[in-house]
Amino acid sequence: MQSSAHFPIAANQASHDEFGLSRWLTGALVLWLPLLLFGATMWFSQHNVKYAFPADMEDALVDVTPSMARQLSFVALGSYGALLLFKPARLPLTISGRLLACLISLCLLLVLSVFWADNFELSFKRSMVAVLTLIAALGIAKQWHPNQVCSFSVLLTSIFLLLGVANEIASGTFLRGPDYRFAGTLHPNVQAVNCAVLSLASLALYRDARQRTSAASSSFWLLGFGVGTLFLVLTKSRTASAAYLLALLFFLTLGMSRGKKLLILGAVALFFSVFAILAMEADVRLGSWLFDAVRMGREQEAADVSSLSGRIQIWEEILKDVAERPWFGYGYGGFWTPHRVAEYAYIHDWEFGHAHSAYLETLLQVGVVGLTMGLLMVRSAIRSADRAFQVTGDCGYRFAAAMLALALIHGFLDANFVTVGFDSTLALICISVIALHGRQTVDDDAPPELRNTCHSNWRESHA
Repeated sequence: MQSSAHFPIAANQASHDEFGLSRWLTGALVLWLPLLLFGATMWFSQHNVKYAFPADMEDALVDVTPSMARQLSFVALGSYGALLLFKPARLPLTISGRLLACLISLCLLLVLSVFWADNFELSFKRSMVAVLTLIAALGIAKQWHPNQVCSFSVLLTSIFLLLGVANEIASGTFLRGPDYRFAGTLHPNVQAVNCAVLSLASLALYRDARQRTSAASSSFWLLGFGVGTLFLVLTKSRTASAAYLLALLFFLTLGMSRGKKLLILGAVALFFSVFAILAMEADVRLGSWLFDAVRMGREQEAADVSSLSGRIQIWEEILKDVAERPWFGYGYGGFWTPHRVAEYAYIHDWEFGHAHSAYLETLLQVGVVGLTMGLLMVRSAIRSADRAFQVTGDCGYRFAAAMLALALIHGFLDANFVTVGFDSTLALICISVIALHGRQTVDDDAPPELRNTCHSNWRESHA
């Protein structure tokens, strides 16, 4: 049986077409064109060649690309997503009504929040971007097989990574300098998440390929896992690295019994407890290597905004603003007005436009109500993906669950997954795939033989 993990086009479509033209057009319009639009939109939204120069990084943050290019790319992506929604699905849908309702309700809350936002125009524009992104995610999820999300995640993150390496080589900054952090065409902290996605998606495809084919043919995906991990370390992003390790652990325990999960999690908790005790009790000479490992070779002032102590000063100020509008926040995209950005810049003499925490950022945007809805949605999506993976064995569900776990953990110290960009859009696609395809159920007490039978039947029906 041919693996469906290698950018598949359904074999049962247009089998009567002697020249394969219908099959090629279906693949181009349903698979490759959405991927091209998605990649181009993310490129215009986040990427900038200036990131290769640390001295110009602040300028790159302020102006990535002309606003018109970003707006047109999101309009094109959302419009094509709407076309994909109207097109009949290529695979039978198994819709999770509860999860889909949570997703649409949260988007509706974002749109309605413009009416109580401080800056109506700013909030309206950003909420429209959110709507276009959701339409695109649902359209893509309706047409794509779950494991295609893995395949295309590897392809897209690999392209971004190669372009980043080429940019640094052309700029003469690749692996140069004592304080080097790999950035490429993204901020190092954002590039780190890109590398983590490459690693997790490649590992999912590797594990899937090992079950289907020989070890030699699966080595390609293992290479992607290694490259993603290597460049993640080179970014020296501590938040992304810690979140990746925990998401990787979650990935490996998916499908295991509850007892095994508790045993592994207990062992990991014990390890980190011993590590913390050694770090606190060791003398300066012995403890230096521990702290060097935690810092990942980065030397910085305690007040640096990228350090935990720097974030705490920001969070103290943000909590005061949250307390003024706790329930529904300041409107989606309505808090970070030019006036507030300038006001918060005085804290660290550095301009930023998010709370450096996905949870606090959500509280600012849509309050306790929005945060609660979002957490319930992600929790439901992870549980559905775990169950669907156990029934079908599809690596797409495994990757989606690990991706959302990465978002939850990473969100404690950064806001990538709740601001417009590749991270949040991919997470939205994962949730949409689970909502439209993930209602695959089997009783928790079902014997392994029944699970294996369901697994085999599902693979044969989707071959």
